[in-house]
Amino acid sequence: GPSGLLLSHRLLDAGAEVELLEGRGDPRGPKATLEGRAYALGLGLRGRTAIRTAGDDLWEAIRRSGFGSDRFQLHLSDS
Repeated sequence: GPSGLLLSHRLLDAGAEVELLEGRGDPRGPKATLEGRAYALGLGLRGRTAIRTAGDDLWEAIRRSGFGSDRFQLHLSDS
């Protein structure tokens, strides 16, 4: 998850070798059943603060690839 990725980044910066493993399948893969589903990931204040401790370059790379918002809303459908 995000904490493991942040730790990996910090270990790499310190000169360690890091191997990332993911136990779950990619939800975007060819066998995914995403019909009728939407996935959104958000970074709250604590997450953004933690990422910034690893350096401004990492935060800027993440920020540029996302959509900025200070508020998150959960929208539920009737179905």
